[in-house]
Amino acid sequence: MTDDRTNALLDAVDALTKPIRSKVIQDGPIGSGLAGQKTVTIEQAPLLTQLEDAIRATIGKGGSGSLANERNMLNVEALHKATIIRSQIREWAQAVNIEARPPDKTGDILRRWYAAYTLRPTTLDAERFYVRQMETWSGQIEAMFDPPRIHDLPNPCPVCGASEWVNDTDGLRYNRPLIIQFKPDGPDLIQQATGMCRACLKVWSVRELAYAIETNEEETA
Repeated sequence: MTDDRTNALLDAVDALTKPIRSKVIQDGPIGSGLAGQKTVTIEQAPLLTQLEDAIRATIGKGGSGSLANERNMLNVEALHKATIIRSQIREWAQAVNIEARPPDKTGDILRRWYAAYTLRPTTLDAERFYVRQMETWSGQIEAMFDPPRIHDLPNPCPVCGASEWVNDTDGLRYNRPLIIQFKPDGPDLIQQATGMCRACLKVWSVRELAYAIETNEEETA
């Protein structure tokens, strides 16, 4: 196994199991005159730890900044995702003769798997599979705890013409089926934002949606 391949695998493991450090710009102390000029480093728990913490969180205790029903939905989603990930990592560990017991943290099992796996002969395709799988998990967990913002639009759908939609959760009809999903702090905001009609489930890029709405308004004027 070459160093580049080892590094890619280790990077994928680290992304799930190491604390997340990032720098943010904030104001200095009151009266210092440093408005938005002070850089500080913040640290968050590893992604797998955040996932397991969300499972243990109970309604009313799991994050005071969100509504109880939102926390409950997050916990259910986290439980489902954590069960899948933990089961897969345990299978990986068993394949390299690593014993994983229920009290063991998923992140610890993954690091023990990596240590044992890299001592064995392997193939490039196998390593690529593991890297892709772990990168997928990282993206899913990040999206779970930092979901995109949703903004609804007053326009009818330029494809199906709907001005209302049915929410499958409660079976009720609501106005404004068109929405835009975006991450305000993400790179390439316009390029990555998407539009969707909640009635017909048509998906566009935001530029495509803007053009479709404009064209539809001109045709119906």
